[in-house]
Amino acid sequence: MANKKVLVLGAGIMASHMVPYLADQGYDVDVFPLLDTVSDRPNVKYFKQDAKDPATRKEYLAKHYDCIVDYLQYSSAEAP
Repeated sequence: MANKKVLVLGAGIMASHMVPYLADQGYDVDVFPLLDTVSDRPNVKYFKQDAKDPATRKEYLAKHYDCIVDYLQYSSAEAP
């Protein structure tokens, strides 16, 4: 079975538990935090970008992830 691609938006406390769990399950995980973050796992990649930015959103949606887990907070005006 090919690895499934998962995108996690945000890297707070919930993501800090979800990302290792997904990696342990064999998923390839891309994470978009606002802080510089590195991983020692080959199937986890961090990209320091603002996931709320429309250009960034267009970029990651074009990658056709199997799943997107969004831990970001949105105001009513920002909701995608």
